[in-house]
Amino acid sequence: MIAWAAVDVLEGRAVRLRQGRREAATDYGEAIDAVARWAEAGLRSLHLVDLGAAFGGAPSLPPLLRLASGRWPGLALQAGGGVGSAGDALRLAEAGASRVVAGSLLFRDRAEAGRLASALGSARCVAALDVLRGRVKVSGWRADAGAGLGEAMAMAAEMGYGEVLVTDIERDGVMAGPNLALYGELPEGAACIASGGVRSETDLRALASLPGIAGAVVGRALYEGAVKPSVLAEYQP
Repeated sequence: MIAWAAVDVLEGRAVRLRQGRREAATDYGEAIDAVARWAEAGLRSLHLVDLGAAFGGAPSLPPLLRLASGRWPGLALQAGGGVGSAGDALRLAEAGASRVVAGSLLFRDRAEAGRLASALGSARCVAALDVLRGRVKVSGWRADAGAGLGEAMAMAAEMGYGEVLVTDIERDGVMAGPNLALYGELPEGAACIASGGVRSETDLRALASLPGIAGAVVGRALYEGAVKPSVLAEYQP
């Protein structure tokens, strides 16, 4: 299992939201400083999200990706947020993203989502499936995608997405512990990155013990010191 350090970017700042609410943001300083902090602590896997683009604004990650990949060439940078086309994904990849995450696009335009997977290859594209009580949500978690998690995972696999990023919306940013029941019931053969609720080394060990869990995103717990970078360093490729 790979542990990904989260860098959620809003107006150039590294922030953490609670349950995806923009008005419930905690500011942790300049985004590039957060990247530097985790890179210099020995973490090689960073998960970057363009919250501004996800909320409908202009994309802002490419300059950060270029700076980060140039300064720390060994980083694996997984980037997403507001990816609306194969072109958007390719621009992130060209800027330095190792892998690109797409979410709402899979349900809004399945043909374009398939083109994205074809353009990047399955190893470099991740399907973001944000779940609230078993239902997948899109458009900033405001609308129902019309699918449950199992159905959405099968659809993503058919499109060519190598992994899925499954976020439990109710636990995102609140350090309540990951939804082990949700992740424990994944379809056989799943390759899932778990997101939402990680609060301790024990939570990481519990996720790593589940079949189908390929990774875990750690955000607020890392920024607030509940999980030390040295712990995440044990889960680096």
